[in-house]
Amino acid sequence: MSPQTNMNPAPETIGRYTVHPVASLFPLLEGDAYQDLKKSIEQHGQQKPIVVQNGVLIDGRNRLAILLELGKEPVIQEYAGTLAIEEYILVENLWRRHLTDDQRVMIAAEILRIKEATEAQNRKRRQRRVPPKSGEQNSDRHAGETASKIAAAAKTTRYQAEQAISVVDHAPDMVEPVKQGKVRLKDAARTADERKAVKRPQRPAKRSEPNYLDAKTKGIAKLNDAVQVLNKVYKAYPAKQEDLDAAVDKVLKFSPPPVGGATLVFGRRPLN
Repeated sequence: MSPQTNMNPAPETIGRYTVHPVASLFPLLEGDAYQDLKKSIEQHGQQKPIVVQNGVLIDGRNRLAILLELGKEPVIQEYAGTLAIEEYILVENLWRRHLTDDQRVMIAAEILRIKEATEAQNRKRRQRRVPPKSGEQNSDRHAGETASKIAAAAKTTRYQAEQAISVVDHAPDMVEPVKQGKVRLKDAARTADERKAVKRPQRPAKRSEPNYLDAKTKGIAKLNDAVQVLNKVYKAYPAKQEDLDAAVDKVLKFSPPPVGGATLVFGRRPLN
């Protein structure tokens, strides 16, 4: 399922660089943390390069903003790693700042769900050109693997990872408050579960299996009633010939439901 993040937000830019949307998921440093990094760069210079890929900034937003503020020329490095960009950004940023477990797992869930959605779209494009192989499963089979990856990246439990995934998928408006520490993950997950329950389609009522024994019993009772009426009319025969014909037709048309794979059909027979 595609994660429901902010709908087409304006891309973040710092200087002449557009920031990768996944990198923008991490909150920028503020207050004392920002001032401490600025003081360090003033005194010791830029210790770590700013990483870009094809002109898109993927790591070093805070450093670049401070360097531009100080009027210093930033050291830029083109990304040459083997990790997917989303995973690289996650690894570089998740433990670089003070975040709670709720914040870490929410950021990790948001990043990996975006990565999953991108991969799913790429698979669909490929499948339009090349039909999927027989027996090939869809991306839902990776749901458990995604939760495990998130838990490992954020160093939290798989249960917390599953809660974060639920929030990303069903309560996207709660993602940012959790990342900012304004809402607890468990409260956001509760909201997501409530919304998911409302959207869940009602299952059709299960059809009960026919009770052949009960049908046979009821059918025999109806047949007995018809025979009793027939006998009463027969005693008055021929004065009530029309009633007799109606009763005979009732017996002839009666056909109980199948019993044991066979249909019982009653026909006309001599009356005693």
